Amino acid sequence: TELEWDFTDEHTLTVGARFYDLQYELLGTTTTSTFNRRLAGDSGLVPGFPYGLTVFDHTAFFDGTGGVPDKGEEDGVVGKLALSWQPDEDTLYYGSWSQGFRPGALNDLQGLAIYTPPGSTDPREDGYIAFVGKGDPDDGCATWNLFRRRFDPATLAADPTNLARAAAAACGDRIWSAPHNIVTDEVDTYELGWKADLFDDTLRFNGTFYRTDISDLQTNAAVASENIADAQVSGFKGDFLWRPLALRGLTVDGVVNYVKTEITQVTWENPFDDTSDGSALPYAPEHQGNIRARYEWRNGDVTNFVMPQLIWSAEYSIDNTAANHYELEAWELINFTTGVIADEWVLEFYINNVADQAAQLAGEAIYEPLRVVYAQPRTIGVRFAYDF
Repeated sequence: TELEWDFTDEHTLTVGARFYDLQYELLGTTTTSTFNRRLAGDSGLVPGFPYGLTVFDHTAFFDGTGGVPDKGEEDGVVGKLALSWQPDEDTLYYGSWSQGFRPGALNDLQGLAIYTPPGSTDPREDGYIAFVGKGDPDDGCATWNLFRRRFDPATLAADPTNLARAAAAACGDRIWSAPHNIVTDEVDTYELGWKADLFDDTLRFNGTFYRTDISDLQTNAAVASENIADAQVSGFKGDFLWRPLALRGLTVDGVVNYVKTEITQVTWENPFDDTSDGSALPYAPEHQGNIRARYEWRNGDVTNFVMPQLIWSAEYSIDNTAANHYELEAWELINFTTGVIADEWVLEFYINNVADQAAQLAGEAIYEPLRVVYAQPRTIGVRFAYDF
């Protein structure tokens, strides 16, 4: 629900709220093979893991009968408050506060075994499905790690009813237990901005200063999801379009975004010591943008044009966990297009990535293998369109 009140000719107050009631469910089975041989007998089943999971096949049943929680629900209310001032038809100033959320979800248990914490007899009630013991990978201990698994059969066999406890005892470190479900992560966003047409409508300039406070930030910790931290994002974003009177036919437009991100408080039991207060969020270059100029001129019955473009991004990291961490390099791309426009057809000649840069546009490193998406190499071509 959203209400707007024009309490003067120039001022508008907006108030809104949204109620959500989420219900989610997993149906089916997830199976992953971790070992190449069975260490606990022919069946592969380990005592103490009776809830549809095997250590070697890691099978979880979401059919309402296997003991694995297969449903979740959440509800809440998010709000919005905004005030705008429009002193004339060419200018608007505004400030706003708004809330948002991402739905929670169930972890699907893929490739995981249940850890029953001390004093608990039923993981269905205590909500733990995953574990990791951290130790020196060269000391031969039973180091369970979500990214590099090293197993000592003798150590695991010493306590077949609780492999998590065996791993912890061997490596002398703590256990990470991922929840069966992650909750919604919520944001509070504050904005101060303007929209303006200036200099006899030859320049349009829009800008916003913003800050977003994030609570219970969701992330994918390799094979399970977790709410890991509270964070803050602040910055400026702006766009412009300029058509100078002194040079008719020229249009220059662009977009720029400057952002600073920070984890303000780590809230999960981080087994890797690689997410810390004050560190930056992944996938957030400090600045990025693009600028484009297009010049058109008449030549008889047709219109000619040239259009160079510059796109850039600062460096940024992917993922907060050490095993998945990678720094993507800063990059710049130059594109160029020229052509002819007639009443019924358009002919264009273009060069994309003029400098033939191997720009790292995106990447991920889930389960360690690094996958980077590079810009298409220098590409030269012709486009023709005809309007029948």
